[in-house]
Amino acid sequence: METTAYFLPSKGALSGDYAATLTARNTDTSDRENFRVTVKTETKWGFAGLGIIALLAVRLAVAFRKYGRR
Repeated sequence: METTAYFLPSKGALSGDYAATLTARNTDTSDRENFRVTVKTETKWGFAGLGIIALLAVRLAVAFRKYGRR
C-alpha cells in the first residue's frame, strides 16, 4: 500500500532541517518511520535582509564622514 504525506510548516517556521515521525496503524499492525524534513524560506527575505544591512552600512558611513573624529 502506498501513502502520501504532506507537511505544511507554520508561517513562523525557520529555515532548517527538522525531524518528523510518522506512525501508521490499523487493526492488525502498526509501523513508525522517522524522516528528516527540510524547510526553506523564500529568497526575497534574504534579499530584504541584505538590503537592510546595506542601508545601515551606508548610514553609518555617512555619520562617520559627517562627524569624523572630535
